[in-house]
Parts: sequence; C-alpha cells; structure tokens
Amino acid sequence: MSIAVADQPQLEAALFKDALHGQKIVVTRPQNQAAGLCERIRAIGGVPVWFPTIHIEALEDNAELDAALAKLDQFDLAIFISSNAVACTWARLPAGWPQALSAAATGPGTAGALTERGVASVIAPPAQFDSEGLIAELDRLGLAPRNVLILKGEGGREWLADTLRARGARVECVASYRRVRAETDVNIIGRLVQAKELAGVVVASSEGGDHLMEMLGAHAQVWLMEVPVFVPHARIAERMRAHGLQQVILTSGGDSGLIAGIAAHFGKRA
Repeated sequence: MSIAVADQPQLEAALFKDALHGQKIVVTRPQNQAAGLCERIRAIGGVPVWFPTIHIEALEDNAELDAALAKLDQFDLAIFISSNAVACTWARLPAGWPQALSAAATGPGTAGALTERGVASVIAPPAQFDSEGLIAELDRLGLAPRNVLILKGEGGREWLADTLRARGARVECVASYRRVRAETDVNIIGRLVQAKELAGVVVASSEGGDHLMEMLGAHAQVWLMEVPVFVPHARIAERMRAHGLQQVILTSGGDSGLIAGIAAHFGKRA
C-alpha cells in the first residue's frame, strides 16, 4: 500500500520516535528546501541547525523564461528539476497552469510543490529521484513527449535534455533562478564542534557540498572528519569522498530516505 506524501512525516515520527535524542544535525539546503526536512528531523527527536551553503536568487534577466511561459501551449511536457524551479516559475506565470499540459518532476519534493500549486497530475520517479529515474518512469508509462520544456536553475547537468533530444524530442531548457554560494557564518558549525554537539551533516547536492568545503576552508576536514555526512545520491557521496571526508553515508533519495538513513545510523527505532 502506498503512503500519501502528506502522511509520511507522521509515519516517521511514530516509527523513529526519539531516534536522535536531541542530537544536532546540520542541514545545508537553501531556505525553501530546508524547512520541511528540519521539521522532520525535529519530529524524530533531533535538533536541526540550518547552515545554508546555497542561496537562491531571481534572474536578473527573465526574458527567456517569460518567452517560454508565454507559449506553454506549444509543449506537451514541462519538466521541473527542483522545487526552486517550481517556485520561481510560478512567480512569472502570466496565468494559471494549463490543464492540458503534463508536468513532471525529478523527485517527491518537486512533485509536492507542483501539487500544492494545483497541478492535478505530476509524473515523478517512484524511487530513483533524479533525471535517470524520471526517464525510466517515462519509459515505464510508455510516454515519448515530442515538445519538452525543462525548467531549472542556471547551469547544471544537460543529461536529461541530451537524452530526450537523442530520442527525437524538441527540448527547450530555460533557467528560472540562479544559485550562488551563501554567506553563512562558519562559526555556526565551529561552535557546535567546540562544544562537541555536532552529530551529523546533511548535504543534499554536489554543489552544496562543494560550497560547504569552500566556506569552512582549512577547518573543513578537521570539523567534518569525525561526523557522519548524510547524502541522498551516489554522485554526492562520490563528490564528498573526493573532498577527503570519510564518514559519508549514502541514504535513499528524498527527505524520506534521508530521515530513514539518519535514524538507522543512530540505531533507534520505536
């Protein structure tokens, strides 16, 4: 039996009740992606400490985004790469979402952001929360979109667009926001380390992990070497290990996977 996304935090709170016993877990996500995970850490007995390594900014020039949104009726599938892409796109929508236009997401957080905004049906991978997982889900459903709009942040991988183009689709990739390194006070982590209160760190993207190491500078490996660093994707794990970190723990994808992995590591289940 599948569990509704809205019910998942309540299930976790019961299943992993008091798993963390007040231990402090640093969450490095941007603001609008951190709140839900912080609440879920708190629900299983932890104390989330927000330390953003990425700041989300609006584009200086929205001409390309506005042009794409003005011709939504020309696409048969719009793919959102992140919940930030959803939020920033909706801020520029000239009207409501066209009911005839199918939407897709690379993970449950992004799918939830679309659902919250009234998109009735969202295609999303059931387990592997990335571009490869979405392609596999399109294949499973027997869908071969011909005109695709991909809404994302500036930069990033081109694998999804390249794969769809190789299959004969016309693909337009449009940025709806930009990511910059956050200016967070590194002493937030330093004080936790000095007080021996840093229990673990969540790194949810390779770029965020790179910024974390840059921000901590010479302290990075010393401060992070002795604590578990939880990551929801193999690519992120590989990147963090390349930085020299030794306790990199790969969890399942999405917030649910991170919570289950954190609870399992600390060895407590209700």
